[in-house]
Amino acid sequence: MPPCESYDGTGDPMEHLARFTSGMSLHLVLDQIMCRAFPVTLKGAAHVWFQHLAPRSISCWAQLAKSFRSNFLTSRVQRKNSSALFRIVQGPGESLKSYYARFNSEKLLIDHLDPESYYEAQSTRNTYLNTGGNRAERYSNAPIIVGRPFVEEVDIFPVPPNFKMPPCESYDGTGDPMEHLARFTSGMSLHLVLDQIMCRAFPVTLKGAAHVWFQHLAPRSISCWAQLAKSFRSNFLTSREQRKNSSALFRIVQGPRESLKSYYSRFNSEKLLIDHLDPGVTFAAMARGVRPSTPLRKWEHLKETRSFIN
Repeated sequence: MPPCESYDGTGDPMEHLARFTSGMSLHLVLDQIMCRAFPVTLKGAAHVWFQHLAPRSISCWAQLAKSFRSNFLTSRVQRKNSSALFRIVQGPGESLKSYYARFNSEKLLIDHLDPESYYEAQSTRNTYLNTGGNRAERYSNAPIIVGRPFVEEVDIFPVPPNFKMPPCESYDGTGDPMEHLARFTSGMSLHLVLDQIMCRAFPVTLKGAAHVWFQHLAPRSISCWAQLAKSFRSNFLTSREQRKNSSALFRIVQGPRESLKSYYSRFNSEKLLIDHLDPGVTFAAMARGVRPSTPLRKWEHLKETRSFIN
């Protein structure tokens, strides 16, 4: 049974159906098995609903899915039109990362969004033009008609009977997409998984806004893993932690009552957000940030500093 979060009757039933079918289609599961596996993904009110279905009334997966949709569709988030995007603005103290995550969540509630409306809403009603960012990516975020995104060759590619999905945390669209891609590819490459299987397995690792994004990819538009990964990066790159330059390290200083260990830990956390950092700059910034009154001989301080940056 592919991993699938349980549904309790309060979320979006369409999202749950999509996640379930994505996981099962990965193994080309027969209709009858899908029917028998689906109740395992239900809990609470949703499982009570299943138990109260009329005896011998379900004969196929399409019938069960239709009954499920009909009963829980009122729990689905209300869809909106493109005018709602113009009411989303970056708050006075809100970070760009937080604003992008909020904007993308609202964007996914709009069906058939015109790319021009999306571009205009994002560029004229927020501080995007003043705060920077990759402007070339803005058109790529517009969702399109829901359908099966993989070409037929990928959809029908046989999955080995003994294939087991490597463990991978679900991505909901708010974290670092590059980190999620790295974790997924690491797990799959460990088993030398083919390109087509990577395509079909990837949707199983998505949830929430990220899975809605996948559902809105153009039908038959994805033919390989590189193409799917590129589309995923383009859409969610605004959720990535903002990188910094080396000058940011010189603003990190040891607090009046902060221990040297705590300072080193905080310094190293910030250091990880900087690409291509020169070790000499790191050493200089860390040494400068230590409180002058710290009761530690200079040579000991320098020795420990070097051990932390190596």
